[in-house]
Amino acid sequence: MNNFKIGYISDLHMDFFVSQKDRNRLQKPVSNYITQIMKPEKSDILILAGDLTHYNQQLFELLEQLKEYTNDIFVTFGNHDLYLVSNSQRDRYNLQSEDRLKEIQEYCDNDPRLHYLDGNVVNINGLKVGGYGNWYNLPTNGLIAQWNEVMNDSNLIYGGTEHNVIHYGYGAVEKHSNWDTQAFRKTQEDALQRIIDEKCDILVTHICPSIIPDDHLFTGHIQDRDNIFYATDDFEEVKKTECEVVIYGHNHQIAEWSQEGIDFKTNAVGYPMEYQGNGIQYFDFILD
Repeated sequence: MNNFKIGYISDLHMDFFVSQKDRNRLQKPVSNYITQIMKPEKSDILILAGDLTHYNQQLFELLEQLKEYTNDIFVTFGNHDLYLVSNSQRDRYNLQSEDRLKEIQEYCDNDPRLHYLDGNVVNINGLKVGGYGNWYNLPTNGLIAQWNEVMNDSNLIYGGTEHNVIHYGYGAVEKHSNWDTQAFRKTQEDALQRIIDEKCDILVTHICPSIIPDDHLFTGHIQDRDNIFYATDDFEEVKKTECEVVIYGHNHQIAEWSQEGIDFKTNAVGYPMEYQGNGIQYFDFILD
């Protein structure tokens, strides 16, 4: 029987707290972020469930410093980890948002204590941790138009060229992202299927893969038409992973709830005005 102390946190949004982006000057501000915002304890495993920062160099410095507190770090991506928020970032990644994710994966692949999750399962002393970022399912043009209207994703996720913007009637503007959101959804369905094939004890995602109970949503989200962008209705597939715990983010909440014997946990830092001061949350997972 193994007992694992597991820490989890999401939606770090580091660059809202840490202005420095030069890796050579990040050591002190990232150290301050860790001690003042994350407040880590010693643990066996630490899970970072997406929306980490808009700048990969900040993330890499964070990962190096967090190794002081834990044996293994698991990372999955959120929608913000695809954002290219400045001209320098758009140039760095040649207007290819998914290249940011490739860079994170390559960085983690070079360190046996760092584990990037995108449809894979990692075994740590018998504990199987699987993960993927997950993505909204928008199968109609109407839903994609709604995504263009309400989500910053359509402004800041790029697929190789500048966005097309169509002007129509009385100066109104209709946005069209050049990035194929529904094609990316298919990559995440495939990622979940790979986890189902391997099975896992803990499933890590960014966007919650099950409908979130109203009492664990922001009040303003209850019965909101935009809730399709905060969770996906994939619980039947999640059950096939045989996981006992799902760690998710994206909703900027701190919550725990259960569905058919699976425990759902989220613990977001959020933006500075949302931060509740809790830092990393922990739980014990006993592996028989």
